[in-house]
Amino acid sequence: MDIHQQLQEPLPKELTATRQGAQNKELTYLPGYQAINQANTLLGFAGWSSEVLNLTQVDNRVETKTKGDKSWEVVAVSYLAGVRVTAKIDGEVCTHEDVGFGNGTASNTAHGFGQSIELATKEAVTDGVKRCLRYLGDQFGLSLYDKESSQMTMAEIQETRMVSADELEKLRALYTDRGISDEWVLEALEAYGLRADSVTEMTFGQWQTAFTLANEYRRDEIRAAEARETLEEKRKIMRQASTLPMLKNLFRKVWVAAKSLEDKTLLRELQDEYNTLKEGFGEEGK
Repeated sequence: MDIHQQLQEPLPKELTATRQGAQNKELTYLPGYQAINQANTLLGFAGWSSEVLNLTQVDNRVETKTKGDKSWEVVAVSYLAGVRVTAKIDGEVCTHEDVGFGNGTASNTAHGFGQSIELATKEAVTDGVKRCLRYLGDQFGLSLYDKESSQMTMAEIQETRMVSADELEKLRALYTDRGISDEWVLEALEAYGLRADSVTEMTFGQWQTAFTLANEYRRDEIRAAEARETLEEKRKIMRQASTLPMLKNLFRKVWVAAKSLEDKTLLRELQDEYNTLKEGFGEEGK
């Protein structure tokens, strides 16, 4: 999947958070640290940068808070931050500018005033960065501005994405030994109510089912054939054993492999062959 496709993938629900908005409405948003983490993951640490163009204080007031019999003053300030984000995507540089808003509240003291400014400016800059990044696609919360859109979990997104070339290659690698084809896979999927027009147009969820069905088909027969092939390779080496210890070691391996096949005739043949080979070592083999 190229970077353009990745940027348009839905934002997983697990990366978002909620807060109370106006009229007690629950709002879903992408936290600032998650937006930055997404940018680092998708674009690379050196693949993007942000720049503060300006910071403007838009509010500065002192409020009185009360709780029971106690009251105290707090200072509340608000800032707007003009921010530019520059990203390098497939060798092309793109820039987006937007404005972020932030506010900060602290006790009405010299230290509190400075603290409120720090909180407000940091929030404004982070908000501006997030608003710039959203222009790059759904991975930065663009779809959160669509009130009609519903979010999916990572598992749901994974289920619905299209099958990759590597996954398709892994599935088709099962065909030869099993004597199956793309058409067999499509028929198997349809039997489970998972119709696809072609294997290249399967979703990842369909691919998972198809891979399981194909892998299970004739699995015992294939495993038995592979075990017998391995056994015969070891048996050939056993016949070429140059010392008695080597012969005994190879016989043990061949015997274990033969027992897994539950072939009594083969076990008798191996025992007879081993006895004959052992006699070839004269007195040592007695």
